[in-house]
Formats: sequence, C-alpha cells, structure tokens
Amino acid sequence: MPRTGDSMRGLAVFIADIRNWDKQLDGYQKKKYVCKLLFIFLLGNDVDFGHMEAVDLLASNKYTEKQIGYLFISVMMHHSNDLYKLVIQAIKNDLSSKDPVHICLALTCIANIGTPEMAEEIGDEVPKILTSP
Repeated sequence: MPRTGDSMRGLAVFIADIRNWDKQLDGYQKKKYVCKLLFIFLLGNDVDFGHMEAVDLLASNKYTEKQIGYLFISVMMHHSNDLYKLVIQAIKNDLSSKDPVHICLALTCIANIGTPEMAEEIGDEVPKILTSP
C-alpha cells in the first residue's frame, strides 16, 4: 500500500503532466482527459483547467463523449465562467437536434445547472420540447 506522501507526489506529477499536454487530442483522448480531471476534482483537488476540452466534447456526435462533457459541465462549471456562453449554445444546439438522446442530455444538464441566464436563453424551447409528441 503506497504511503500518503507518495500518493500526493504522484498526483502532483500526474496533474503537471495533464497541464502540460500540448498534443492535439482526438475525442477519445479528450474524454479520458476530462474523466481524469473530474476524478481529481472529486478527490478534493482544485481543477482550474480543462474546461475547454469538456465544452469541445459537447459538440461531439458520439454519445459517450457528449455524456462526459455534460457530466463535467454539470459538476465543475460555474455560470461566472467565460465558457458559459459556449455551454448555453451547445445546449441550444442539442435541444434543436433530431436525436432524442442529445435532447435528453441537454435537458438533464438544464435541470442540474439551470441559471437565470440559461432560462433567458433557452426558456422558450424547453416547454416546446416537453409538450411535443
């Protein structure tokens, strides 16, 4: 069993490696990267980077990538973040999608992190979706 000091040192090295990632990431790599950041946050560490990668995942057509993006946004994103407008636009795009899974992910995110700003932007679309056949 590793000692606590060794674990913390290993975590610090891991976070430094993630921060310095300079390659172009494909969707799968972004998904792994964002999951690791979410795990680090859930361990109680501050994560102040990687938000753009999560927003990029929202634009994916793959369910698993979009799901991880929405999970990260729901847990980590604050409405004061500069990327919040991009998140709202991605939600709007998913609400107007023909794919019911994308619509469901967007509605779940709205239910989890809905803000007054979000209500102003997409408040008219949600009742239409909920009452449509």
